[in-house]
Amino acid sequence: MTDDIRTLIREVLAEELNAHQGSKMQSPPNSSDEEVTVPADGDLTAFVQSIVERSKNQSFIDSVKMGRHRFHIVATTQATLVPTARTIASGSVAAPNVPVLFEKGLVTEKQIAALPEDSLIQATKRVTFTPLALDELRRRRIRMERKMR
Repeated sequence: MTDDIRTLIREVLAEELNAHQGSKMQSPPNSSDEEVTVPADGDLTAFVQSIVERSKNQSFIDSVKMGRHRFHIVATTQATLVPTARTIASGSVAAPNVPVLFEKGLVTEKQIAALPEDSLIQATKRVTFTPLALDELRRRRIRMERKMR
């Protein structure tokens, strides 16, 4: 009996997901979709300021109201690197002996590989390291401290 219920639930979920994806793909004529990435508070503020500026244009307001201009959030899975005296987010490696702080998200092997060997990483408890990232930390003898923030 429980297998029948599970099968029924799977079928209903599959139908609903297909219906949702189908409605998401159908755009009204003359429509535009805007992808929005908001990984930090500053990005959210910048996005809202751009909306305020664009709202001076009545055609923009009308297109948003009519559903011709839609917004889609782009998910970010990479860890948030807090700017310190050294920043590696853009691929540039800076001065050693300055801690690199990760506040939240997922830290990958690639991010660890971009650090100098004598680095110190500080990570809050909202940060997860991939197994390969942890292996890279050990291999390169990079120190890591957990911060209680």
